[in-house]
Amino acid sequence: MRIGKESTSEERILRFLDITQDYNRMHKDRKIFPGMFYLALSAPYIRKPISSLEINFRHMVEYPFECELVKEDIKNGTRLEFRKNRHVLCIENIFFNEAKEQDIVAGLEDFARNIGTEQDYQNLRKIWLVCCIPGKLMRYLGNNQGIYLKQTLAFLKKLPKNVKLKIKLNERKKKRRDINMNYVDGKEVIATGNAEVAIF
Repeated sequence: MRIGKESTSEERILRFLDITQDYNRMHKDRKIFPGMFYLALSAPYIRKPISSLEINFRHMVEYPFECELVKEDIKNGTRLEFRKNRHVLCIENIFFNEAKEQDIVAGLEDFARNIGTEQDYQNLRKIWLVCCIPGKLMRYLGNNQGIYLKQTLAFLKKLPKNVKLKIKLNERKKKRRDINMNYVDGKEVIATGNAEVAIF
C-alpha cells in the first residue's frame, strides 16, 4: 500500500505534534518525521481490539515523503512495515485479544478528525495514548533532544475514562535511556510498557 506525501505533509505533522504535545525540536527544526505518526497512519488497518504492541524505529526520514506500507499476518496479530526505497523506516507488531471485532466508529473526537482515521473507539484511545508518550517522555527527560528507538505497551484492562501516565527511568547509559511506563487509574495499572531513547 502506498503512503503519499499528502499523508506526511508538514501541515498534518505540525498538527499531530501540537495535539500530542510533542515539542522535540528536531521535528520542527530539522523536519524529522515523528515516529508515532506511523502508528497514526496504521490506524485504518488495525481492525481488531489491540492487546499490546511493539514499535521499532529503524531509520530517520525528513517529511514530507512517500513510502510503502506492507502488512503481514503474524501469530495473534499483524505486522506493519513502512519502507522507503531500500530502507525499513518502522516495524509495528500489533497483537490482538480474543474478543470479537467491534463496530467501526466514524469521526471520533478531535484526534480522529485530524489524522483522518475511522476506528473502533477503544483502539482509537489506545493509539492516542501511545502517540502522546514521546512528548511526555521528552519533558520527563528534561526536554533533551532524543531519538525514539523502541516502544512497547501492553493493555491489561479496558480503558477507563481517565488514565495517568507514570514514568520511571530503569537504566541510564551514556547516551541511552531505558524507561518503564504505566498508565494508571488511581493505583490500578491499566497498561504497562517500555521505551528506549537515544539522547544527544
